[in-house]
Amino acid sequence: MTPARAASTPTSRSERHFALPLPILALLFFFAALLTHFAHDGDVFWHIATGQWILSHGHVPHTDPFSFSRFDAPWIAHEWLAAVAFARVFDVGGWPALLILVAFCAALSYAILLRFLLQRLQPVYAVPLTALAFFLSVHHFLLRPHVLVMPLLVGWVGALVHAADESRPPPWASLGILWIWANLHGSFTFGLLLAGALGAEVVLSAATGPARNRLAGAWLRFLIAGLGVALLTPYGIQGVLFPALLYGHPYLLDMITEWQSPDFHEPQALEFWLLLLVAYALTQGLRLAPLRLLLLLALIHMALHHIRHVALLGLISPLLLAGPLRSQGAAPSSGHQGPGSFNGFCRRFAPRLSPHSAALTSLLLFALIGGAYRANPHPDERLGVFRAIDVARQHGVTGNVLNNPGFGGPLIFRGIRPFIDGRLDLYGEDFLRRYLAAINLQDAGVLAALLDEYRITWTLFDPGRPLVAWLEQSGHWQRLYADRFVVVHVRRGTLPRASPDATRDLRGTPGIGSFQ
Repeated sequence: MTPARAASTPTSRSERHFALPLPILALLFFFAALLTHFAHDGDVFWHIATGQWILSHGHVPHTDPFSFSRFDAPWIAHEWLAAVAFARVFDVGGWPALLILVAFCAALSYAILLRFLLQRLQPVYAVPLTALAFFLSVHHFLLRPHVLVMPLLVGWVGALVHAADESRPPPWASLGILWIWANLHGSFTFGLLLAGALGAEVVLSAATGPARNRLAGAWLRFLIAGLGVALLTPYGIQGVLFPALLYGHPYLLDMITEWQSPDFHEPQALEFWLLLLVAYALTQGLRLAPLRLLLLLALIHMALHHIRHVALLGLISPLLLAGPLRSQGAAPSSGHQGPGSFNGFCRRFAPRLSPHSAALTSLLLFALIGGAYRANPHPDERLGVFRAIDVARQHGVTGNVLNNPGFGGPLIFRGIRPFIDGRLDLYGEDFLRRYLAAINLQDAGVLAALLDEYRITWTLFDPGRPLVAWLEQSGHWQRLYADRFVVVHVRRGTLPRASPDATRDLRGTPGIGSFQ
């Protein structure tokens, strides 16, 4: 051993004892940042209730089991597996455990993205691209099933891109990712479309002759197998066609904030991302293959059209850009070259940790999880609608309720059938047009007819709705409860005498109602 080598050995061993791999550090950082960042969205409660229903009945629903206005109407619970996961986690660990699950899945997606980029790019490129992906997703951090899909999305697209960069078909094992994705969330069809686009890129860029034919056949077989895997859900072809049916009703999508266009009157991470991309392309001459350029432009178009696709752009665009950036001088030095194959990437996502590093990682994770349990109270303490529902119950209010769609999840969670909830695909365009005309008081006659037709005995809305003032002035309704978030009105003559504890401080533990 030379003196120089002998002198360097103790230092390198010491560094290995206490150094954590950069993707693991990213996982811990994003996990900590996300634990208290997820918005408390009312739809999570009907997801939990759906999971409870599936677990208690032993099969997925094919008709609506929850609402009274559309009860027994055809319904595709395309997020059924995510709903079961939400229900199981909530039953075991409560609200904090649910936050831990979604925060970990989101953080894992960025850690996998960073690991993929570090194989191909210098850290000065990989780290900012990962950070930009995170900031582009800020508005997407909701307690919804799509968060569980994020690491699958990065893994699936990473496998496709790696195969495309090496001019070969993707590994067949990656179809397992697609199968889980298909049962977690309906967006898996986008994954199939990406596979088709990247396959076309590989085939068109290959040399003509037998090599191109072999590649075309291999990618075609992979796509056919992918479609077959996508059919392995409880809904079969209906699950595959569901996203197309939803996109065919723009009126439904326009009702949902995340399906609207970004508002550039406010500072947007998307604007910064676009300006940065343009600046880099103009100064460094970024060159993309034609089909990859079309893919990037399609992602930008989707992000400009719908807020929910901004996160998709953030997660996928670095994967598409990594190869071109590497070929134009951003490749890591030979001393920091990552594993050469995608299989190696999967096996070595977390390089072997020394006992010291493993212990440090475990301590950090336990500290973060413990902090989550202390910092996140039960949802009734965050969503005032639960108190309004409990007050109505304590006063003996019964019958059909007309409600804000965002309050439908808490109603289902409490075992009360709502008029409407976040499953807008269930209710349909005609139903929603009439509902909106009523609650926004476009026609008072429509509201009066709707209240009578559905035998509404109480209402649950945010105070700013136009129908709230109409109810106050009609003389046929009385206010039972109000705060700055929600107001409850009851039809006069239907309110029984309040129970003795009707005015007590309502902070009991909620339970999920039984829907048979």
